[in-house]
Amino acid sequence: MVNLTNTAVRGVQFFLNILTLALAGALVAQQTIGGSPSQVNFALFASIFSMLTLFYTLFAAITDGGHPQVLLGTDALNTLFTFAAGTALAAGLGVHSCGNMAYVKSNSITNGNPDQTARCHEAQALCAFLWFLFATYLATLALSFLSWRRGGSVAPSASRSRV
Repeated sequence: MVNLTNTAVRGVQFFLNILTLALAGALVAQQTIGGSPSQVNFALFASIFSMLTLFYTLFAAITDGGHPQVLLGTDALNTLFTFAAGTALAAGLGVHSCGNMAYVKSNSITNGNPDQTARCHEAQALCAFLWFLFATYLATLALSFLSWRRGGSVAPSASRSRV
């Protein structure tokens, strides 16, 4: 049951990570005025790092393998990075309506493309998906921590006996 739960959460992480990677990449690519804001650049870094580590963690969840300390470390780093990226982006956006043109034109994240309203919506969607991704990494961090405490793999083995 734990292995099925872990694999399902890893699959959700993969899907959410594709969304955050696409949105962050689009925000960087669509920046036509000045350089891309640091919050967006960090969100792109967090998404790329997450995708690279997901290849290992998803493989470990499917095959019921993986080193518990490596899984714990990658989940801890991904939790930290997605939390930092979501916090930085939320602080930079300032939670305003994308229909408020005074806000859209004055914000450093939304200002940088002729279509500022669409860019605002993309940035808010990126922020939301980063927080969803953070929640899934928090869940797998708990699963990895429990696995590490057990001293075994991601899921308990039926052949292992406790003496």
